[in-house]
Amino acid sequence: MNKKEVFQRFEYRTFGEIQQILKRYVVFYNNVRHHGLLGRITPMEKWNKDKHLILMKNRVA
Repeated sequence: MNKKEVFQRFEYRTFGEIQQILKRYVVFYNNVRHHGLLGRITPMEKWNKDKHLILMKNRVA
C-alpha cells in the first residue's frame, strides 16, 4: 500500500485519525517494506548496517 492508496481509500473524520494512519505508514515504510534501491532491505536494516560509517564521517567533518 502506498501513500496515494492510503489517502484515496478512506474518508477521515479527524486530524488525529490521519496522524495515526501516517505514523503506522512510516513504521511500515522504514521497518517492513523492502526497497529496491537499498538492495531489497528496509531503511532500518540499511541504517543498522551502515550507521557506523555515517557516524564516523560526522566525527571527522
